[in-house]
Amino acid sequence: MTQEAIVCKLYDEKEADKSTWEYVTIPDVDIFDNRFPTIRVNHEEFLAGKRYFCCPSLAKEVREILERRQREDIRILRPDKNQKALNEAVQHGEHARRAELT
Repeated sequence: MTQEAIVCKLYDEKEADKSTWEYVTIPDVDIFDNRFPTIRVNHEEFLAGKRYFCCPSLAKEVREILERRQREDIRILRPDKNQKALNEAVQHGEHARRAELT
């Protein structure tokens, strides 16, 4: 059974041609089996488990938010795999501490 898509509002008249619009599906749950949080972009709300039909710029922004959320969740599960970011944070903290002392 295919879920009916919710049509997003149009924000830019340059994207009025709906033949270029894209479908975006928000997951029901995250990787921890918690209900996926609502994503808000401008005045649009994207609810868990729903499918949306959006202009390309809005679809791209929602997909980027979904990808960022997935990366953040994976970092929680695998904190040792992000050693480069931890090293950079320590290095920047050390620079900030030195600047305060001078």
